Amino acid sequence: MKRPPTTITLETEEGEESVKSYQEQLIRFVCQDQEDQNKGSDIIKVEIFWPHKLLKEGVIIIDSPGIGESDEMDQVLMNYLPKAFAFIYVIDVSHAGGMQKYLKEMLMKILEKVQSLEGGTERCKTLAECSLFVCNKWDQVAKSEQEKVKTYVVQELKKCWPGANLNSQVVYMSILKATEIQRYGGLTEEFNDFLLSLQQMIKRAIGIRLYNHWQ
Repeated sequence: MKRPPTTITLETEEGEESVKSYQEQLIRFVCQDQEDQNKGSDIIKVEIFWPHKLLKEGVIIIDSPGIGESDEMDQVLMNYLPKAFAFIYVIDVSHAGGMQKYLKEMLMKILEKVQSLEGGTERCKTLAECSLFVCNKWDQVAKSEQEKVKTYVVQELKKCWPGANLNSQVVYMSILKATEIQRYGGLTEEFNDFLLSLQQMIKRAIGIRLYNHWQ
């Protein structure tokens, strides 16, 4: 039996040490077992309404589970991806360049899923062009190794994500460092590059959608 939607107001974190964090307040709705957060729940989705100017323009951000964490979580991603306007994937480059075998296999499965849908070829082309790969924890890669890691990531992505211009659709940054600098009102050069790449991706997505609609 389908469970009716429930609206819950989160307690504010600001200025109150005793209040649980937003993550702690939400975890009971998205995990069956709070000790094992990879175990999903019977709740299909949680919608969070956040007072952000970007979201007021009608933008919906879907933060999916990580690829390869569990079959249940992978299926959640597969269900949403065909409807996506654009696709952003965060790669942890601190471990073997982040391009583990399961990641490459999952990316190929994503394209196979999209290919199986109506208009699959065009959908795959759109997904490839409207995607962005963020190589996170870049500060943990030695400077002497950075060019080698960049070459490796692009080469490996080409094998499982054809059709993309990966020289312009891969960015390298430290999200932690960018967050710390942003608290003081600043932007790291890496984060600024990410924003520019994001802007270009959105423009590509809009252009492709308009062209397809005109066709």
